[in-house]
Amino acid sequence: MTTRTGRPDRYGVTVLGDETLTDLVLDAPDGAPATDADVPPSFAGDGGSPHVVSIGSASKTFWGGLRIGWVRAHPDVVAQLARARGSVDIASPLVDQLAVVELLGRRADVLAGRRATLRAQRDVLVDGLRSALPWDVPRPAGGLSVWPSLGAPLAQAFAAAAAAEGVLVNAGPTFSPHGTATDHVRLTFGRSTTELERALPRLVRAWERVTGG
Repeated sequence: MTTRTGRPDRYGVTVLGDETLTDLVLDAPDGAPATDADVPPSFAGDGGSPHVVSIGSASKTFWGGLRIGWVRAHPDVVAQLARARGSVDIASPLVDQLAVVELLGRRADVLAGRRATLRAQRDVLVDGLRSALPWDVPRPAGGLSVWPSLGAPLAQAFAAAAAAEGVLVNAGPTFSPHGTATDHVRLTFGRSTTELERALPRLVRAWERVTGG
């Protein structure tokens, strides 16, 4: 097997695809609530290439407390990774792994409810930000975070002001190897709608701290 470009197999370069948020597609292309049919196929395909590996995580797909992940890859690569892991880690949580096996068996039902919950939480956050702050706030079609543009390089100052208001915000430069994205912040909508509604006025006060009202 080759990838779409054929280059990993051609040059022997291993490509790692992060699919930890792939299952959390929230909107279908037509704007309707997403279903499993809208989830893109795995980056690793059918596992036929020894140079393409993808990773997933139950902490994103199901629940943040389940710190269990998985690998999709060629069987030889999986076997090699299992041997390497066994030499350094012999105490993976058995109960957590069994819980993930059970959840994977009920994946469609569990994810339908999780997507509906996340969609509601996303909309509360996005709509609240749009109505209260002069930011450019996109409505993401999936994932767990919103990346608003502040319109000015104030991300770190705003993150500090938000912390003073009791809300933890990630400034854009935290996620950039070159310290860019100083005009963006990352706001997650993994909390309940009640918690998000409580956070919104605090974010407004933090913005007023930074801009002087």
